[in-house]
Amino acid sequence: MGGTDPEGIHTMTSRSEVLSTADHLVSKDRADVYGPPRQSFGRIGALWGAMLGTDAIPPATVALMLVQLKVSRIVSSPGHEDSWADLAGYAALGGELATEDGRERAALARSVRVGDLDRSHVGRPIEFLSRNGWRCTGTLAEARPESQSVAIRLSESEKMQTYVDRTTLVLFTDRGEQ
Repeated sequence: MGGTDPEGIHTMTSRSEVLSTADHLVSKDRADVYGPPRQSFGRIGALWGAMLGTDAIPPATVALMLVQLKVSRIVSSPGHEDSWADLAGYAALGGELATEDGRERAALARSVRVGDLDRSHVGRPIEFLSRNGWRCTGTLAEARPESQSVAIRLSESEKMQTYVDRTTLVLFTDRGEQ
């Protein structure tokens, strides 16, 4: 399958070749060099977060950002075959990481209407999904059921974030506290 171009470089000619190349890259080559994807992308996310002055970027989000990098390169050079294999590989790794994260969240999560939280929950450490989908940690600082709002003190910055929501906030707790 495939062939070589006039300079003797291997070319991919079918979707199965692109996918098998991607599989080989993420399952063997890159894993042998950089380690398991959660560890490697976790390291990248920590570095990117530090450079941006924010929390570490979750591994699945790192994969998504690398997908966007490849899309940008493909827009510039659509005939560069390696970018297509890399894109497929990053997408596969992102899917794997996000699926693992989803299973973990499902095991720990319970959905609560913001208006159902009351003063008895104040001071409780929680993890939650922010409006933009980031997993954040904090402490419930105020619960105002009458206005269906809560204030969460974000652990890393000690600033307050108020959430007003008529529907649901996803809270993550230790298994024993559900």
